[in-house]
Amino acid sequence: MFEIFNRKNTLTDLNKKPWLIEQPRRAAIIVRTPEEREQAIEHLKATKGLFRFPPQDSRVFCISGGKAGFPLNYEDVSSLFHTSMPRLFDLVYIDRKIKLFDNPYGINFINLVSQLVAENCILVLPIWDSPKSGGISIDRLIKVLGTKGKSFKKIGLIAFTGDFQNISESPSVLSWYSEQGAQLVIEEIYFRGNNDYLSKLLDDPVVAEFLIMGELVTGEFRGSRSGQEGNEAGGFGPKNSEGLYCNIDDIIISHSYLISGLSYKAALIRHIIDELMPNAMALRYADIGGGFGALAAELLLSYGDQKFEKVITRDIATQNILLARSLFCGLYQPLKGRFKFSLGPAETFPFEQGFNVISFIGSLLYVDKKRLVSMLDAVWQSLSPGGIIIVHENIKNPSYARDFDVMFESSELDNLLGQYGNIRYFHSSVFSELSQESIGEKTVFRVLQKRIA
Repeated sequence: MFEIFNRKNTLTDLNKKPWLIEQPRRAAIIVRTPEEREQAIEHLKATKGLFRFPPQDSRVFCISGGKAGFPLNYEDVSSLFHTSMPRLFDLVYIDRKIKLFDNPYGINFINLVSQLVAENCILVLPIWDSPKSGGISIDRLIKVLGTKGKSFKKIGLIAFTGDFQNISESPSVLSWYSEQGAQLVIEEIYFRGNNDYLSKLLDDPVVAEFLIMGELVTGEFRGSRSGQEGNEAGGFGPKNSEGLYCNIDDIIISHSYLISGLSYKAALIRHIIDELMPNAMALRYADIGGGFGALAAELLLSYGDQKFEKVITRDIATQNILLARSLFCGLYQPLKGRFKFSLGPAETFPFEQGFNVISFIGSLLYVDKKRLVSMLDAVWQSLSPGGIIIVHENIKNPSYARDFDVMFESSELDNLLGQYGNIRYFHSSVFSELSQESIGEKTVFRVLQKRIA
C-alpha cells in the first residue's frame, strides 16, 4: 500500500530508523468538527519523518456534525458515527485535539477508527499519557492494539501498523451507537413525522421497564444545542410526500453532540465522583437535561456493577424515549433495573430525598429563569449529606449565536450556585482542580458538596 524509501512495497519495521513513508495513496483524517479540518491538515504537514505529505487522496471524518455516508471528496466532511467503516485507508490519522481517555469510551473509539485501516497499514494517534491527563498511556495503547508503536513525542503522535481486529474490551454507549446509529437516524425521522409513533412507544412493555412518565410536552424535539455547530433549530425542514421530516443533518448533529460529548464528560465526572466520594456506594444519580441517558449509562458501564444503585435521566424531548429504548435494549444486561428515563422539563422533576449526585451538563441555561432558584432549592434539599451537584455550562460568548440570550456569564453562575456553599472548580479536559481566580471565562465543572452533619 505504501512506497518505502530503500524498500520495495513493504512496510518498514517501526522500531528501525529511518522510518519515512512515501506518499500514501489514501488517508483518513479524523477531526472534532468540520471547522477544524484545515488546522488538522497543518498538523499533518508538520509530521516530518512520519510520511510524505500530501496523500494522493484524503477523506475527512468528524465526531461532531458532518454528513451521513462516506465522504465523496476532500472537501466533504462525514460523521464518523454515520458512515460505513471499510478497511480502505493506508493511513488513518486522529487529530491531536481529540483526547482519548482510558475508559470504555476511549477504547471503543480506537476500535471504531481502527476499522478504517487496511491490513498492515498505519494508525496514527495523539499521545495523551501524562498522569493527570487521564488519557490512554503508550503502554496501554500497545496492549490494546497488540503491537508496538513508533512514538514521535516532539509532535505528540504515535503510529501503529498491523491488522487491527476487534479490540473492544468492554461495552460502551459508543459501541452500541456505532452499530445502531444509522438506523436510529432513520427511525427518528419517522418518529418526527408520525404522530402515532409516541403512543405506540408508550405502550411498549420494554419502555415500561425504564420509563418514569412525567410531563409530556407536545411537539418538543431536540434541536441544536449551545456549543453545537450546524443548522439553527428553526424547525426540521420540509416534509416529503409521506409527511416525514427530512432534515437528516439536524438529527446527525444532535446525535453526534450527545455521543461525542461522552468522550470527556463521562471521564471527568467519574474523576470528580472518585475525588469527592471515594468510598460511597449504592449511589443514586439524576442527570437533568441529559438527552436520552447516554451520560448516565456510560457512567454505569464505566463503574460496572459497583458504585451506582440507580441512574435517572430527565429530559423534555420526546424522541429521547425512542433512543433510550434502543440504548436500553442494546446494553440490557448492565443497564436493567438501574437505568431510568424521566420525560419532562427540569423545573417539574420530583427531586425526592436521597440523591447522591445531581448533574446539569449544558442544560441549566434552558431552565425558566423565573423558576431557576426555586428549582435549585429543591435540588439542594433532595441531596443526601455528602452528595454533590455538578454543573457544566458554556460561558456566555457571542460565538454561540443561538443561545446567547440565555447563557450564563461566569460571575452570574458563581453567584447563583455560591449561595449553597463553596464551589469547587474542575478542568474540562484534564484531571485537575482549579482556583476561582484562574478560571476567568473558561468553561469548567462547577461542583457543590453538601456537608455531612
